[in-house]
Amino acid sequence: MSFLFAKDPVPETSPSKPQTAILSAFAGLLGLLGIALYFTGWIYRWTYFSFYYLELATLNFPPQSFLLVPIQVFLGSIQARLQTLVAVAVTIGLIWLSLWIVQPASVITASPQQRLVPSPRESQAWLDRLNRLWILQRLRSLLAVVPGLLLRDSIIVAWVLAGLFWIAQVQGLADARRDARIDTSALPVVTIISNQSTPAFGRNPTDLFTDPSLQNFRVIGDLGLFEQQFQGKEINETGDTAKPLVWRLLIADSGWLYIFRSLAANADPQKSPVVVALREGRPGEQMLIFSSTPASVNPSP
Repeated sequence: MSFLFAKDPVPETSPSKPQTAILSAFAGLLGLLGIALYFTGWIYRWTYFSFYYLELATLNFPPQSFLLVPIQVFLGSIQARLQTLVAVAVTIGLIWLSLWIVQPASVITASPQQRLVPSPRESQAWLDRLNRLWILQRLRSLLAVVPGLLLRDSIIVAWVLAGLFWIAQVQGLADARRDARIDTSALPVVTIISNQSTPAFGRNPTDLFTDPSLQNFRVIGDLGLFEQQFQGKEINETGDTAKPLVWRLLIADSGWLYIFRSLAANADPQKSPVVVALREGRPGEQMLIFSSTPASVNPSP
């Protein structure tokens, strides 16, 4: 009588092929987007800190922060937005041109649904003459050994990365130059107060006119660079509009403070400031003060 309790087999449910294809395509798109954002953020920071003679690999940034940097690169200012639009337009044009050079059928003779840009009839004769050029025929014969899909995707990826590299590098250099100048910097003005036995240079706040003693220190390298750039220039001074002195914090990373003296408003755009790295002291030995502007130009409370 066991057949009385038998049940009909229930068919196993599985996602349909269209749904699986959509999910796979979406996952692949997210992966490519993440790679593009990380690449853009890395190039931006690499360009920015290279302007200050710092190697990005020596700085400690969380990996996920590189995914947020492209917001500044693409949308940080009106100039950044215009650069992004120009880069997108140029990249699309170069992709189309490159695909036509190596695979003209994929761009010109394909069906209207597959064409990247439709080819006007009046320009067909001109395109035919270009197709007969020896250098184009030679190049296409050399690339014929590469599968068409692989070649097309490689060209698209190469130009997209080139466009992202250009945007990130231009914006990184522009922001670094902006932050180096005294009149446009977005970095905080820094004041460091520490034990007198800790730093290699600095002024006694009760005796600002006496050079600090370097008796217990040793020097390696260009002593003149120290004397020209830092000796007597430790304290902010904005009274002299021709040669203002303002120290700013570039970055605090892994127990080190990277500070620099801002360049004048009329400084050479190609010039980079000299950066000083100071080891952070233990709690209680050092105090840092950050401000958007130096005290001499702050409004009275």
